[in-house]
Amino acid sequence: MTASGPYAVLLSGGLDSAVAAAELKNRVEVFGIHMKMRAEDSRDSETAAMTASSLGIELIEIDCTDLFEEEIIRPFVRAYLAGTTPSPCVNCNRTVKFGHGLEKAVEHGASRIASGHYARIRRDQEGRARIETAMDRQKDQSYFLSRINPGMLENIEFPLGSYTYSQVRQKASELELPCIDRKSSVEICFASRDGSYDDILESWPGFEPRPGKIVDSNSKVLGDHAGIHLFTIGQRRGLDIGGTADRLYVTAIYPQTAEIVVGPRHELERGRMQVRDVAWHIEPPDDEFSCTVQIRSLHEPAAACVKVESDQAVVNFIKPQTAVTPGQAAVFRQDGLVLGSGWICR
Repeated sequence: MTASGPYAVLLSGGLDSAVAAAELKNRVEVFGIHMKMRAEDSRDSETAAMTASSLGIELIEIDCTDLFEEEIIRPFVRAYLAGTTPSPCVNCNRTVKFGHGLEKAVEHGASRIASGHYARIRRDQEGRARIETAMDRQKDQSYFLSRINPGMLENIEFPLGSYTYSQVRQKASELELPCIDRKSSVEICFASRDGSYDDILESWPGFEPRPGKIVDSNSKVLGDHAGIHLFTIGQRRGLDIGGTADRLYVTAIYPQTAEIVVGPRHELERGRMQVRDVAWHIEPPDDEFSCTVQIRSLHEPAAACVKVESDQAVVNFIKPQTAVTPGQAAVFRQDGLVLGSGWICR
């Protein structure tokens, strides 16, 4: 990037990115970039424009609808139809927001890029810029940022990493920002208001539901289902199984047979998992090492012994973990810093 120049702030139209821009504007020259991901996101575009006007900064809108569909929506649909549970926000941060977004920021003369994510960047003992957990652990988004190319971190800033969410809302109120009524970004931006995304899957060209049987761990048939895309590991609601007093959870999904396996909570526990396509933020370990591993965004990182095999890793948890889900990101951590991440495959 340029040696000196303004900061580009990713203005989503939400409260967090607006406060991030306001914070940076107090000390550096700033302009905004709004990445339009879907044609339906007109309100976000309007609010981003109002926010930029309120702050007195330029706003550049970038049409990312084709890129977002190709890099995020298509893989999302394919993953569900294959019986896995994808992490689209992890991919989006790497390829779209901090991939394509960084390229566009450079084209417009930016020296750094910033966003409203709750995370921090800290240098380790070797002087490398690393992603660190946010001060507000309830809002921490370092899990979703874990696959950003580590070479980019020198040019990225997260102004909200050392604030609590209540402090951010207070700042937005004091600044009378036009987005004060907007909530923080949801985990999956294209989910409907009730948090589902069945409509995205079912409206996809060529989509064919994969109905099948719901069975227990002994292959006893308990009922029927309308499609494997409706289920994820650990799910309890929506099973619609009559005649059982037990509380059951989805413990496995078999796309080949379209079977959904259910069982009591203890059958969700796994002591071991395999992770593929690991991207390291440190020198790749050449053997076995200990760290904590986070297996979903709201999961408390668990102690584990990790054996590295090329770009894959075998994780043995000290204590079995619940709902280890293929398709989700596994983030390796140590003392709050991200060591690397990969995809849970089995």
